[in-house]
Order: sequence, then structure tokens, then C-alpha cells
Amino acid sequence: MIVVVPENSIQRMRALRPDRAQSRCLLVLLTATAVIVLPIQTGVAIGIGSALVHGVFMTTRTRPVELQKLPGTTVWWPTGGSEEGANQEGVAVIAFQAPLLFANAPTFKRSMIEMIDRYEKQPGLVVLEASGIADIDFTAARALMDVIQHCRAVNIRFAIARLEIRASAEGDGPVRHSGRPRSGLPLSQRR
Repeated sequence: MIVVVPENSIQRMRALRPDRAQSRCLLVLLTATAVIVLPIQTGVAIGIGSALVHGVFMTTRTRPVELQKLPGTTVWWPTGGSEEGANQEGVAVIAFQAPLLFANAPTFKRSMIEMIDRYEKQPGLVVLEASGIADIDFTAARALMDVIQHCRAVNIRFAIARLEIRASAEGDGPVRHSGRPRSGLPLSQRR
């Protein structure tokens, strides 16, 4: 059997996200080894099972990430990358890049409150960039509402940007408690 690996594929995988590249490389190697050494059906089953376990593990380990605005653009990017960003005065933009579920709700709540409280100068507005939140369950909605209530208790406005799953979050949930969305104004024009 001949295995063809595209040139520089491992380097490209590492470039995507260096902190997670090792687990992805191990997943690829495990799947490839299983498919080559074991009967094909068993190897594919092991690959699928490993990918599912990896996905659940990564979802439960996701943490909120602070974003900074790239100069001269409307793009917000994670801090600490190769691009130099800047914070906008009085605004904290925090992203969460996983479904918000019961398994990661306590970590989400704790991490969000810690991030908000650690600012030397309290922001007037906290924006949850929610484009990566594909789903919110009931437990996680309660955790999000606790974050919103924490912000209100310390006189910080809270906004949710780019939330695409209105059905789970509306009603008596976080969207209602964070206030109705304003027009699509960029953050630089909101105050």
C-alpha cells in the first residue's frame, strides 16, 4: 500500500493554529495508521470515533478570547497574534468560538467574568462576538445571563454581536436581557 502525503501538509497544519496543531497531527497520524494497519472498516471507524472525541474535547476546553481592532480596518483579531491590534477606549470585545453548552457553561461564565474584572480601567461596553457560537442550550443561556447581570451590577453595558441562533437565545433569554440590537453600526460609531 502506498500512502501519499501532500508536500508541506504538516507545516500547513501547524500554521493554522500552533497551540492545537499537535493534537490535530496526532489525530491524522492515528487515523492514517488505523486505516493502513487494520481492516479499512475498522480503521475508518477508529478515525471517526477519534475525530468525535477530539471535537467534544475541544468544545469543552474553549475559552473566551479578547479581540483587538486592527489599525485602519474594521477587523477585530485575537490579541497576541502576529498582527498588532489596539483596544478601543472603553470597549472590550470578547469572542467565544464554540457552541455554548452545559459542558462549557461554567468555564465560559468564570472566564468571561475574570476577563471583564481584570481591566485596570473598567470598560463602558463589553461586546460578546458570537459568530462562533453555533448553539446555546438552557444551562449555557443561564450562564450568559449571569455574565450580563454581572456587567449590569458594575454599570457596564453588554452587547452580543453576530449571534445567528435567535431561537435558542430569545424569549426570556440572554438576547432580551442584553438589550435589543442596534443598527449595524461599527463599534467606533457606538457610544
